[in-house]
Amino acid sequence: MSIEQFFSGYHRLRAQTEAFAALGARLSVADDDADPVVLAALDEVCAAVGFPDAGSLTSEQRSMLADMVRSSFKQALASLDAAKHDAGWGHTDIDVLDGQGRASTNLVPHMAQVVSDAPIREVLDVGTGVGLLAIAIAQRWPDAHIVGIDVWEPALVRARHHVAEAGLGDRIEIRHQDVTTLAERDRYDCGWLPAPFLPREVLAAAIPRVIEAVKPGGLVAIGVQRTPDDPLAAATQRLRNICDTGACPTVDSVLAMCHEAGLDATVLNPDATIPISYVGGRV
Repeated sequence: MSIEQFFSGYHRLRAQTEAFAALGARLSVADDDADPVVLAALDEVCAAVGFPDAGSLTSEQRSMLADMVRSSFKQALASLDAAKHDAGWGHTDIDVLDGQGRASTNLVPHMAQVVSDAPIREVLDVGTGVGLLAIAIAQRWPDAHIVGIDVWEPALVRARHHVAEAGLGDRIEIRHQDVTTLAERDRYDCGWLPAPFLPREVLAAAIPRVIEAVKPGGLVAIGVQRTPDDPLAAATQRLRNICDTGACPTVDSVLAMCHEAGLDATVLNPDATIPISYVGGRV
């Protein structure tokens, strides 16, 4: 590759990066709080990349998406030094932690479709992070008690804060616990695991523990990222997963782990529009 070819690609990627930042900025500001000239420039950029109506979303949607953009930027910034550090989740930035948590709340409506009419009164949220998914589950199922476990204390500090702020301390229990030490039996109606955030050996050891913790007839559901069709999106997703956990789980690999653990697992949401497959089944 010549330096001229490199710069051609550099300018293309820089424009895409700045467009993503402009989208985050547009989502972060209300129309009446922004300089009209800057607002018009942001709208022009958003329209050019296919988001002409970013300002028309609800304030709650805009806030959530803005947090996700900010989190993505800070995770990408960490990738600049990815080759210099061992793999493993080490994020302490509140924007990254809360952004991931806000993004996870989008899973709840799709969880509800998978659960259907089954009773949900006890839920195990493995890798609870900052607790926002646990809060969203509590809000979706008003009779549910949720136990959220994680080993990353900076996230758990935020989880305790969010649960207290939501006034749900009587229904959400936050524990500093490694899922591989889980020793509960036949307790939960649903056990949730986020495969992208668990190293392969931890995920393989966690699945039997969660199966044992879920009561007969209860549901084990494991979130697995689908591999994007776009080669660049697939490659960056793989890099992100490897940096965060050292592994990049696939639907087939997680199905194999489930079957090895004795769970008759399938893809529970084959027709879903979200880029997350729920792999699992009834105990």
